[in-house]
Amino acid sequence: MLNPLVDTIFLIICDKKVHKVHTLAGKLSHRRAFPQLDSEPNKELFKKNFLIMNALYQLQTELLQEGLFLSVSSMHIQLVDISKNTPLPPDPLRDYYLDWENYETTKEEVLELLDTFWQSFAPPSIPTNIPTTVIQGICKHWQLPYPYQRQQLKRTWRQQAVLQHPDKDAGCEQRFKQLKEEYDLLKAHLAVID
Repeated sequence: MLNPLVDTIFLIICDKKVHKVHTLAGKLSHRRAFPQLDSEPNKELFKKNFLIMNALYQLQTELLQEGLFLSVSSMHIQLVDISKNTPLPPDPLRDYYLDWENYETTKEEVLELLDTFWQSFAPPSIPTNIPTTVIQGICKHWQLPYPYQRQQLKRTWRQQAVLQHPDKDAGCEQRFKQLKEEYDLLKAHLAVID
């Protein structure tokens, strides 16, 4: 199935500069390329991301015959010149995003995928000796009660992350990273007191 975003995304990436999925999403939203895809915010975010990645991988395959390689990852999308008919390396993400059956997924599957994505922002090691006053300060800022339960933390984290996700128009990559660090501290604190 031809993705309607293919031509619009090609016009954006043909400058051969490095792009990111969240900046592409912003440019596409600015051009009003997306209708509302889902009423549930996490599924809406997933579907936008799916359509962008699907279009990128369709372009990657098409452009290869023209001597162009489209490098595709969430933080590095770039069109470069190569020898014609260079084979594409195996890529499980390409297989996933080119399978339209993956577009319609359950809310639970989307949350699991988003959790996996957000976990990739985790720092290599999380200190466990954070003073309680620091944890309480984060809780106050997050409007999370202290002491808190694992489910309360998870729910609050998801709400915060959806609002600040870099793929959102109002999202902020720096704030998202900060939230992830705070979330990791709050989880580590839970592990210590459990």
